Amino acid sequence: MSDSPCVIREIDDEGVLLVTLNRPEKKNAFHEEQWDALAALPCPTLVVRGAASDILSPDVADRMVEEVLQNGRLEVVPQAAH
Repeated sequence: MSDSPCVIREIDDEGVLLVTLNRPEKKNAFHEEQWDALAALPCPTLVVRGAASDILSPDVADRMVEEVLQNGRLEVVPQAAH
């Protein structure tokens, strides 16, 4: 696992940056560096969460888009896990 809080996976055909956050060791924990990395993203950011996810809680996803991301939007996929 990289020391960087973000791993850039790819940039799609429309120029959308797809980023994966390194998963913290402790379940449901989110390192401060990861929150800082999210806050630093200047581009519109789509957070996708499976409604049945046991990795990304509704509270954390809401915090990402409401309090941290500069221009975030949340989409929840019904009946989907992480």
